[in-house]
Amino acid sequence: MATQFKFRLEPLLRLRVQAEKTKQRIVARRLVAISEGQRRMEEIATQERDERARLREASGPGSMSVDEVMASRGWIGRLQRDRWAMGAQIAAHEKQLLIEREALADAAKQRKILEKLRERRLAEYRMRMNRAEDRFLDETASGQFVRSASAAELEP
Repeated sequence: MATQFKFRLEPLLRLRVQAEKTKQRIVARRLVAISEGQRRMEEIATQERDERARLREASGPGSMSVDEVMASRGWIGRLQRDRWAMGAQIAAHEKQLLIEREALADAAKQRKILEKLRERRLAEYRMRMNRAEDRFLDETASGQFVRSASAAELEP
């Protein structure tokens, strides 16, 4: 008698859930890339500080040759360029992260819409089933009343 609830858009809901999970993974990978970029930027800054400190310590006469000083300054310049490039890369990742988070929010919104529709349809289904059950119980009670009333009429 009772049929089981079936949401016709269940396959679409599963696709929306899968799309949202995919977008979550994309955002997670972007956050990892930003974190790794920041870590690398800190490493570069530390190397640059260390090299500057080494250059200052050796600033006395005769402690470093001119070639060593030039090589050290070249290395510092390279580290600065790497740090600036890493900063630009991090900024690009952060800009892309905003776009990806917006896409994730949209995917979550699409999933929630279908979930709410499913909940409403389930509530409607339960209401129909309760009404059908009430009608059945009413018919059963009416039938018993009629049988007991006719049995009472037959008894002298």
